[in-house]
Amino acid sequence: MKRYLRTIVPLAAVASMASSAQDVNIREDRDRQMDSLVINFQHLEDAWLNADSTGRELNYGAHDGALAGKAPQGCTYLLRLLDLPQLLGPDKVILGCRLYVFISHGDGMSGNKTVGALRVFKPWVAGTLDGQNPGQSEGCTFNDWSADSLEWALPGGHYQNDTGTDNTGDGEGADCMQTPESLVLIPQTAAYPWVTPGYRVWEISPGLVQGWYQGTIANNGLALKTVYPWGWAHIRSEEYADHTKRPYFVVTYLTSSPVTPDTTRLRVLD
Repeated sequence: MKRYLRTIVPLAAVASMASSAQDVNIREDRDRQMDSLVINFQHLEDAWLNADSTGRELNYGAHDGALAGKAPQGCTYLLRLLDLPQLLGPDKVILGCRLYVFISHGDGMSGNKTVGALRVFKPWVAGTLDGQNPGQSEGCTFNDWSADSLEWALPGGHYQNDTGTDNTGDGEGADCMQTPESLVLIPQTAAYPWVTPGYRVWEISPGLVQGWYQGTIANNGLALKTVYPWGWAHIRSEEYADHTKRPYFVVTYLTSSPVTPDTTRLRVLD
């Protein structure tokens, strides 16, 4: 059974998301329809880039949690949305996309944290190990984006450059964008868990998701990192036992356009 939800959304309810789709002329037209698709764990994959104190390469492609840490030394959480063309069907225009991630706790030293969602350039491989078998990973690690052989330009996928391009370079080229898709402030509380647990929301540009959908932009997903100050936030991953705390996306798109009558087929009846 497919585990995603689809609901019709009124135009007014998504006005703020539609306004960012610059190439779409949104009008209050009853012949137009919006659809909002909630895409959850069945159509996602993720990985946690981390290294232990001995510098071992670990793969957390199958783990119930992850950390978003401060670049350039800290952890990185990678997340990719799968099966967009099949889920949406053909000829759709993306109007908005939101990423929902559950933050369970954080560190109690660094104060308020700002976590960014950045577009990734390297085609990382998620893998299925949980960090218990260093050196045997079939997927990405803190040093490598694929199978312990193709390296990130900086360990942890931290080489950021807005002029980078989609690439498969071994230890070269940007790992991800420098400018985040969006930033989320996570205030620190006075005691453990140091943050108020709950979902945080990142806005993802419709143009990027449209490119993933059409195949004009390589779908290498997103990286969540703490961008200011030093510190980390603990994320519930897509393997977490409680389904209600797993990450998910909400994609809003235009489903139809006004129909223009074919006047060449009309005739006047006596």
